[in-house]
Amino acid sequence: MIAPRLPAFEPPAPRAGGDRRRIGMVVNHGHEGIFIRSLQGVLPRLDRARFEIVVAVTRPALRYTQAALGDDGITWLALSPRVDQAADQLRAARLDLLYHWEVGSDSFNYFLPWFRLAPLQYTSWAWPLTMPGNMFTWAEPPRLADRPPSRADFGLSDNENLYLCHQNPRKIHPDFDPLVAEILERDPAGRLVLIGSQEGAETSPLLRGNFTSGLYRRMDLTGLIARDPDHYVDLALAIAGDPALREHWRATLRDHNGAIFRDQRAISELQDVWEIMLGGE
Repeated sequence: MIAPRLPAFEPPAPRAGGDRRRIGMVVNHGHEGIFIRSLQGVLPRLDRARFEIVVAVTRPALRYTQAALGDDGITWLALSPRVDQAADQLRAARLDLLYHWEVGSDSFNYFLPWFRLAPLQYTSWAWPLTMPGNMFTWAEPPRLADRPPSRADFGLSDNENLYLCHQNPRKIHPDFDPLVAEILERDPAGRLVLIGSQEGAETSPLLRGNFTSGLYRRMDLTGLIARDPDHYVDLALAIAGDPALREHWRATLRDHNGAIFRDQRAISELQDVWEIMLGGE
């Protein structure tokens, strides 16, 4: 529908010479938070002898992104928020390969790839799929607070069974509502806890991919993966109502969580696929 109404752009010619491949990563304002969290462990570990890393960020997000990721071996490019001007900047950067962090989540990153900004462009796992095998990011284990917050800090009672859903509210599918309703109907002491939103009412579009299930499978733990909706409700009620079972799973997850942190494959496989895309072996 849109292609016939746009000019026909040709990609820039591949660069000649140079020992290092110039890899661009582009992210626009509003998406820099998840970009930082996902790549802050990856970027410092990339082989600078093989790759020059150019991080292109629209100007409203540049200072925050640069402060979070630092300047160690990164070439920064401040992009115009206007898609046509940003396209001119990226074409002038003479990139060998350009990675679009997200495509289609707003008008800027939807139209930007149409300008054929590099000889090769690609997008990957950021929106909205999970991948098999590894998590495609290097993550450090979280640091626990010396004094974890108590229920009282949130105005919650010690006599309630809390069912926490820590997914972004806009990503909760309506099919989840009946499961929550049954849990609360069967547990008079139950309370559902959701993440709040500063944007007011949230929608519920489908998020493809079961991230928590993927993490459990990565840790080789399947006992908390529900077989069906009824089993989901049963699992939730069992864990909320049995302190010993809850402590068992807390300890088990801590013992096995090394499988989802410091994943070196997130570095090696990314670099290998760049070489394949660019015609290496």
